[in-house]
Amino acid sequence: IGANGSGKTTLFRLLMNVLQPGQGSIVLNGLHHLNDRYEYQRNIVFSSDEPEYLPYLSGKEWLEFVLQSYREPFNSDRFERLVEVFDFTEVYQRTSEYSHGMNKKLSMMINFMVNPACLIFDESMAGIDPFTLRSIYDYIRESSSGKIILISSHSRELLESCADELLWVREGGLHSVKAFEDIFQQD
Repeated sequence: IGANGSGKTTLFRLLMNVLQPGQGSIVLNGLHHLNDRYEYQRNIVFSSDEPEYLPYLSGKEWLEFVLQSYREPFNSDRFERLVEVFDFTEVYQRTSEYSHGMNKKLSMMINFMVNPACLIFDESMAGIDPFTLRSIYDYIRESSSGKIILISSHSRELLESCADELLWVREGGLHSVKAFEDIFQQD
């Protein structure tokens, strides 16, 4: 949680090694972001608020391409389950035909198909229809065991539905809070 410009996306870029910290280091599941770079990167996947794809590929083809880059086998059972969860039969169409919400669905499906130790969703659920959102919330809860799932959102409903812990990005720091009300009481 955090105000616009508070550093949520910057934090995610640091975790993804897109940006390097000015000081300190990042360790995820015992893997150092620089010393163990290859394994570190294989254990983390990012879903942005504005995903982009090669327009001549279908969503499924793009997903298969990403899985190859992570050296992950295609799991057809997981794929069919995610098509159902995301209500996304359009995954077989070219990505150039996708709406904004469809682009976001594909991005999140890719995260779950790669199945890393850490999944990051940066405003990924904004713009998705409310019927599909409920199904996605349920899937996040059922698939979160043993994983770190970081979600940046301005949706209180989403965070209350999915979060075990709330982290507040404020004034250059990361603060743990018990409930939304704690944030408003501290302001």
